[in-house]
Amino acid sequence: MQSFKKIIIFLIVILAVAAAFLAAFSFFNKPSTDAPSASTPGTPSGTGEELQDPDASIFVSKDKGVTWRGVSGTKGIAPMSIRFGKTASELFVGTMAKALWKGVDEGKSFAEITDNAAVLPVDARIDDVAVLSNVTKHAYVAASYASKGHVLELAGSEFRELYFTPTTKTAVSGVAVDPADTDHVFIVVQDGSFLESLDGGESWKPLYRFTSRTPTHILMHPQKPGVFWVTMGKGGGGGVFRTVNGGKDWKSLDTELRKFSGARNPEQIYFDTASGSLYLTSKYGLLRSRDDGTTWTAIKLPVPPAALPVVAIAVNPKNARELYISASGQFYRSIDGGESWSGKDFGTKRKITTITINPTNPREIFIGFDK
Repeated sequence: MQSFKKIIIFLIVILAVAAAFLAAFSFFNKPSTDAPSASTPGTPSGTGEELQDPDASIFVSKDKGVTWRGVSGTKGIAPMSIRFGKTASELFVGTMAKALWKGVDEGKSFAEITDNAAVLPVDARIDDVAVLSNVTKHAYVAASYASKGHVLELAGSEFRELYFTPTTKTAVSGVAVDPADTDHVFIVVQDGSFLESLDGGESWKPLYRFTSRTPTHILMHPQKPGVFWVTMGKGGGGGVFRTVNGGKDWKSLDTELRKFSGARNPEQIYFDTASGSLYLTSKYGLLRSRDDGTTWTAIKLPVPPAALPVVAIAVNPKNARELYISASGQFYRSIDGGESWSGKDFGTKRKITTITINPTNPREIFIGFDK
């Protein structure tokens, strides 16, 4: 009798595991009525000129993430960021160790920007890119090479150095530009420095220094001048800081973030202009704030714990309820503000590091993998 009970319990456990597997399989393979059929790896996708490369570092979707094409020629570039330029046909890709790349033909192909001034080494790491609407200047670039952090100006196909860190092994973590004045630039450095330039990087003024913290990202509020957020690396205690007076004084937002285990080690911070919502990705998952980070609300996710942290996030600029996130090699989409999600597992050990939506055609999405 005892043996019979053990057999029954064993069978119940097996059925439960099988049910969980089938549920996960169906989640990552939901059909879509508005999606075209996926292309076969290694064969033409859409037009005859767009080749599918399953080992690419950049993938593009034309149907809001239902089907994907690996962009040929991008294998191994390891994007850290993908930014749209002044037009939707221009993209800039900051890489882990292959300098700055540019997308041409509306992202059908990518190539490394050849520096005519020979300032940016081909093996530089690009830590951040701030794209400009300026006619003569394309972007400010935070780069690491020769054991130091640098800020460069990109004009045409030439880079010009504007700043370098005084100490070695110290990167410029982020660049932010005043949307009303492209000569008004802010940078944050790993040594804790927050600096400002009023003349397009010709000179710099230290505004603040974070002690015992390692800044990792900077984000400027697009609608409120003087409001910035800076995220911190976990090596210095992690957390998020906010200023409302242009960087003269800063307030830690850690008290509220401590309510969510792992949230004080942020991956990315993102502001959605349409809804006025601030998003934070981390080991905890995904948080949203509607008051510039004073309070936070957790968004429930179907992400398995083993796939955490949530890394990249993007919001449809024309529909604030349409959210996109990544965790490991998995891509998730919500069309109802995070109430429910659909997902795609790319079946790779590579991690999706960045998600970018075409601002004029939100059906087109680019993602980057770390390898």
